[in-house]
Amino acid sequence: MVAGEMLCEGRMIAWRGHYGLSTSQGQAIGVQALFAGIENTHSTEEKPFGRELKLRFLRFITYLNLENYSQAKFDENAVILIIKALQELRDMGIEPFPNLVSVELSASPLSPPRAPELQREFDLTLVSLCRPKQVIVKSGYGFLELRSENVPYCDLKFAGGHLPIEVLHQPFSFHIIPMVCYGTRNRVNPPRTVTDSVEKSAEYVLRVLHQVHPELNDVERKHYPEDQLEKRDKTTWTFSWELSRMNGLPWAHHDVSKVRDAVLKELPKMRDRICFLPRKSLQSDWAQIVNCGQ
Repeated sequence: MVAGEMLCEGRMIAWRGHYGLSTSQGQAIGVQALFAGIENTHSTEEKPFGRELKLRFLRFITYLNLENYSQAKFDENAVILIIKALQELRDMGIEPFPNLVSVELSASPLSPPRAPELQREFDLTLVSLCRPKQVIVKSGYGFLELRSENVPYCDLKFAGGHLPIEVLHQPFSFHIIPMVCYGTRNRVNPPRTVTDSVEKSAEYVLRVLHQVHPELNDVERKHYPEDQLEKRDKTTWTFSWELSRMNGLPWAHHDVSKVRDAVLKELPKMRDRICFLPRKSLQSDWAQIVNCGQ
């Protein structure tokens, strides 16, 4: 079984295959089908159960894996409808995934023009309705986007102020800034293009940290209330480095140390809140987060 949706030892698992969400029989059902009926606020003659039946189903899901939208399958109107319905649930204080343990969100550079914007909104809305222990996030903000005053940077906020054990970020591009979750461990698996050189790697790390931690600047720090500063100061970062080859030689520990030294030279206040780890395993990231919880 490559992809599916099943009940195993009391755990409902739903994940997406290459062509969308699939049942255990291999029939693709798509993201729209997962949330179909969630917009039915009231019971009608045609839909006597309203959305109650859908909510009863969603409450059993403990592991949710939504892989990349493909251009062929992306339905902008459907995604907008789902986001609106989920936001209505949030406003009513309803959490559709009360038993969710792990969730993998996604983004694709091959999606239609508005897809990155809608993907971010979908991700931000979905996490605000659940309390998972671990999360994988692949969407984020383009570096050039954030230079525009029209695109405010938003961080991940979970239901009831919940903080997962770890948020794993997998930006697909050197130009993507992850959506941080303040107050917990954020682990970044940088894109492979970043690991080409010490200089490029340090540049990427600094780009991320400058964006998500402006309070490291003493002038900016005074603009934040104490409760926000406390949460931001508890935020830690791990950059999990790909063991790639450069000029025919494998990356060694001292190469990563050079990246760390370059970062701390510019941001010394991050010394006890940032670490760099080599990533040796060829396991899928989904397997890493489910099996290891790291």
